[in-house]
Amino acid sequence: MKLAKFIYVKYLTSLLLSISVSFLIFYIFSLLGNLGENIVFSKILIVSFLNVLEIMTVIPSFLIFLSIILFLIILKSNNEILIIKEYFSPFKLLLIFFPIIFIFSIVEINKGKFSSLFTNIKNETLGFNKNLDMKVIISENLNDKSILIVKGIDLNESAIDEIQRYRIKDNQILEGEFSDDLFLSNGKLIANNLIKYFNDEILKLDNPKIIISNFDRYDKERFIYKSYKKDNEIKFIHLIEFAYFLIFFWCLFSIFLNREYVDKKKNIVIPFFISLILLLYSLIIGTNKMIEYNYTFSILTLLVFILIFIKYYKYE
Repeated sequence: MKLAKFIYVKYLTSLLLSISVSFLIFYIFSLLGNLGENIVFSKILIVSFLNVLEIMTVIPSFLIFLSIILFLIILKSNNEILIIKEYFSPFKLLLIFFPIIFIFSIVEINKGKFSSLFTNIKNETLGFNKNLDMKVIISENLNDKSILIVKGIDLNESAIDEIQRYRIKDNQILEGEFSDDLFLSNGKLIANNLIKYFNDEILKLDNPKIIISNFDRYDKERFIYKSYKKDNEIKFIHLIEFAYFLIFFWCLFSIFLNREYVDKKKNIVIPFFISLILLLYSLIIGTNKMIEYNYTFSILTLLVFILIFIKYYKYE
């Protein structure tokens, strides 16, 4: 247990160093980029800080990549890696690193939520979310997609200039709605004199129509995306994505901790480039959009990483 604790301390030290150095570099560049903005210096410092947090939530794979490299360099400097490899089998090493891999896999599949959180805080700091003059609301289900554009929003006067709504399927507009006679009542956005396009015909509706029943819910958001896909489909996507990152991170650890490179005299150029290629492949292929695009493709990508992991594991 003492040796396992030693591994955790060394890796967490490497991880904190990687995060600190990356944070400092990103903060300097963000600060330089924001100096030209017409805002007070105290807000520039805060916004730059939030920008870096937003960036860090997008690149957890890159941070793990750096931390593993630093971890291996630290252990090789005193030949401590040889002691670890002597006392722990590859399977036990996998179990030791599993909690770290598990946590980062969860962070990866939820990084969009973390990024949105920091973006909203940044917008509130800059005052972008106060009385937004336009909103875009996208609702997507299995069959089609609805895009609602609300323009000229003035919440102080409870006035809205116009709305446009389109229902799209297979890149074709099936239905469209337009109105510039709108009002808010009890949190509801209601349209009068609605002009509707449907079945190649343009109609004018005399009766009022509720466009959004809970408009207050979107007060602080400019862009809203809602998905109504089946729960089992969403769960399957998340399961594939989670398994994907689990195997990917295990591959990184297996490549760098391979017995071929643990010798102090051996450099880590080869495992560095192999892992870098896998990282770039992961960033390009292992995105939410690609995984949602095709189940077969995502499963094949997962199998590629499983085969790479098995290759290095069997070598051990």
